[in-house]
Amino acid sequence: MIKKLFTSLLVAALCSLPVVSAQSAESVRVSLKKGLSAGDMEVTRVMPPGTTGAFYNSKDVKPLKGEHMYAWHVVRIPLQVAARASSDKPMFVDELEVKVHVVMMGGKGADKPLLLTKDITYVDIPLEPTANDDGTVVNVGVFLSPTDAMRICGPDVKNPELAKRLGAVAVTAKFKGSSCNNTSANPGLVIARDLKDKLTGSWWKKEDADNAGVTLKSIAETPFAPYYSPVFPATRPMYGESFSPAAAGISALGTTTMPGGSSTGVDTSSGSVDSTTDTSADTPTETTEDTTSSTGGKKKKGKKGKRNR
Repeated sequence: MIKKLFTSLLVAALCSLPVVSAQSAESVRVSLKKGLSAGDMEVTRVMPPGTTGAFYNSKDVKPLKGEHMYAWHVVRIPLQVAARASSDKPMFVDELEVKVHVVMMGGKGADKPLLLTKDITYVDIPLEPTANDDGTVVNVGVFLSPTDAMRICGPDVKNPELAKRLGAVAVTAKFKGSSCNNTSANPGLVIARDLKDKLTGSWWKKEDADNAGVTLKSIAETPFAPYYSPVFPATRPMYGESFSPAAAGISALGTTTMPGGSSTGVDTSSGSVDSTTDTSADTPTETTEDTTSSTGGKKKKGKKGKRNR
């Protein structure tokens, strides 16, 4: 009786404890950070983490002349993310798809606008519980490799530097497959004075704009991938492109598509098995035991089938 009473009291005590749960956002509205001005935006030059050198032997490292051969550049764009849930304030946003648009001024004279775009999926975005109705400031970022910096500046520039070449930025976003930009705010910001009159309307939607072969990268595609926090939210995929059997030409049954259309492995189209497949585990095999006994006599030969283990 006492044992039953104790159990009942314990269950009642556990049930009365407050339930703590990480609540995700059910609706999201995104805009550029409130009060963001052209003077707040910049391109930052960053060098790969020095600790990466520990992974290589000195004989494997072939230093290139000039630090610019290793320097990356990053554009950080602060967003205002206002999120809501049915009850209480949400603690995070499960997933947010953003398309970052950046205009870089190319050429030796920095007078050739290049429109660059990048799709990035951010996940598990933490929200500030005490944020006001404007929401939480969340950074999105795009990176430019040393090679792309050279493409932007052109062959006549020996030391590519992008600090003064940022022309404009814009961010469009989707939440649960639908646009979630704040319709009362402009998603774009023109930074270069020379472009104020040229970039009008929805300039970021221009499809035939020149990009000089330059590609923006998310932090997951750079040497800085492990160091995303606390500046940026996590991305999906986290580090580089996630493994896809279909993209690698590998089916669920292990058939690998080779260049030219040939394949190796299991052929399921005709029910046959590739000639290189080892079937010895299922085939009876003749084995010969020692034909000489300890007394000098002969033992009979026999067949023993291998068990398929």
